[in-house]
Amino acid sequence: SSSSSSSAAHAGRARTTLHAAAGRTTSVSSHVTGKDTVPEMCVIVDEHNNVIGAATRRETVSKRLLGRGAYVLVFNSAGQLFVSQRSKFKDCYPGCLDVTISGVVNQGEEYADTAARELQEEISIPLQESSSNLRRLFIFPYKDATCHVFGCVFKMTWDGPVTFADAEVESGRFMSMQELQQLLQDDPEQFTPVGRHILGLYVEQQQQQQQQQQQQQQQQRRSQGLLNCLRFL
Repeated sequence: SSSSSSSAAHAGRARTTLHAAAGRTTSVSSHVTGKDTVPEMCVIVDEHNNVIGAATRRETVSKRLLGRGAYVLVFNSAGQLFVSQRSKFKDCYPGCLDVTISGVVNQGEEYADTAARELQEEISIPLQESSSNLRRLFIFPYKDATCHVFGCVFKMTWDGPVTFADAEVESGRFMSMQELQQLLQDDPEQFTPVGRHILGLYVEQQQQQQQQQQQQQQQQRRSQGLLNCLRFL
């Protein structure tokens, strides 16, 4: 189909993007690990994000049932964001670039549990490290032709090694926000739609927080100036 051809083309560009650019490239070999034969059971929620049941991953994806997803923005201490290329065998957004490490919330899990599990499964960050460093940012509703979720976004800083153990991620590296914005401008369709949406929400949140901090600083300066004036009365 035309959509399959488009995905394949974007996957090719994604590989070129991640491996051709100079910088701190993460170079590892991926291998497929054995998967449990027990079907993955995904949490199903209502329009208010209340859990109402569970369904297999196959059913959740094929019927686009409303579930939960955890998404992690992984930065290093230099402020660069980890961008990965999804495996071409993924059932959602195969071969696309992704600005998050993500996964569906399974039955019995909370958002943070899923985030920590996916970090370990996809880029081998130890559970103890991720659990203690995850910072919850916001929950958002999202729906497109592939994905239908109440997502929860987390942020964490990681300067340790990155390896891809389960073949869900083909490659990846940290890149500056400036480089990432340029890639998004050049070809936004090579990125997952939900990842683009999350990045937009994150940037908006950061801008709002900066404005609030500036307003608080201005208020503090005005208050301090008033106190200084009162001392001379």
